[in-house]
Amino acid sequence: MEAGLFKPDDLDKKTDVKTNHPAKGMFDVLNVYTPSEEFLNAPDITPTPTTETQYTVEEEVTWEDAFFAFTALLRNYDCLSQEIYSLWEKYGNGELDLAAVALATNMAFEFAHSMEVDIKKLMERFGGTAVFAHQYFDAACQALGIDKDRKNPGEAYNLAAYDIAKVLTVNSMSIFKGYVDHYRDAVMPGNYNGSLGWYNEKLGAGGRNNTERWNQDKTALMEVFSGIHFLSTTPGQGDVEDELDRGMGATLKEKKENPRLWISWAVQMYLDIVQGLGESVGRGYEQFKQESLKIQKALVDLPKTAERRQVLQAATRWNHDPIYETNQSMIEFGATAHSDDNPAFQFLRRNPIHCGLLIHHMRTVLHVNGVKTAAPSGGLTTTTQLYQAL
Repeated sequence: MEAGLFKPDDLDKKTDVKTNHPAKGMFDVLNVYTPSEEFLNAPDITPTPTTETQYTVEEEVTWEDAFFAFTALLRNYDCLSQEIYSLWEKYGNGELDLAAVALATNMAFEFAHSMEVDIKKLMERFGGTAVFAHQYFDAACQALGIDKDRKNPGEAYNLAAYDIAKVLTVNSMSIFKGYVDHYRDAVMPGNYNGSLGWYNEKLGAGGRNNTERWNQDKTALMEVFSGIHFLSTTPGQGDVEDELDRGMGATLKEKKENPRLWISWAVQMYLDIVQGLGESVGRGYEQFKQESLKIQKALVDLPKTAERRQVLQAATRWNHDPIYETNQSMIEFGATAHSDDNPAFQFLRRNPIHCGLLIHHMRTVLHVNGVKTAAPSGGLTTTTQLYQAL
């Protein structure tokens, strides 16, 4: 091999690499260079001075602030009420499905809860939202010249102020508070035996006077409270827990003097829905029963898989009424009085909200497990991908 074949001087010679070639000058950034005199003699950059933090005394929260927050909360609750009323009116006319309306109503209850939580810290400085509701009520009665303490036995207040109390949820709050205070330390939920009378579905909210309307409110709620209480306990908990169940359970555990305003408002909304449906209040239960039987019938001849078992568990949860069976057991043990006016499935007949949520849950479980059965191992996804590729 000839010596000197590779000569260092050749590095300075031009190559055939084009000027715009991507490899041209790729190592130029590694060259060492000397900065210019202008750069070296440039003055130092003056750093931006830091701004001095100004500390001020936090203004004390006033009663007026809490009053404004409570008024805004009532306004928001009124807007929610109007939306819920419109949904149930459309359901009553056959325009909307029960499951959709019940789900929206339950979400409205949850939203109402979150709105009260947002102002909880402010309101508790002045006793809480329930205290403000009663202060509102007292001021309204005084302005209208109504003596709220002039009441008959069995009444929470002077029923001349019934309409005011309804707007401020004082009606539902007093009935709910009475039940919670009585059964807070009870081992088992109460079983209403008709001591205050029974709710008249045909009459609804159309009492001839405030006394009849108050009795209708009281009996309708007392008949359903024991069922809500049962579903909030460990033996009664199922896959579906609505906001009324959750609110009842939380109130029983909190041991506060007054319940939260949101649960009183939600109870009033339930009452308005039931009374608004009148004698057709049981339509929701009939739909739930039919859909449950339809799903069970469709699963009769299917293989006994884990998916089938999950769907059956959701569809057969209320084949037997756990509330009624528990009450019957308590009657047999002599722990509660017997009553022939409290039949099985009365809770579902009077609770279209819960029936709608049960229907939604059954459909969801059926669809999820139906896809798993019809398209195992991602078959449906693969088929969809192939279809899109074509």
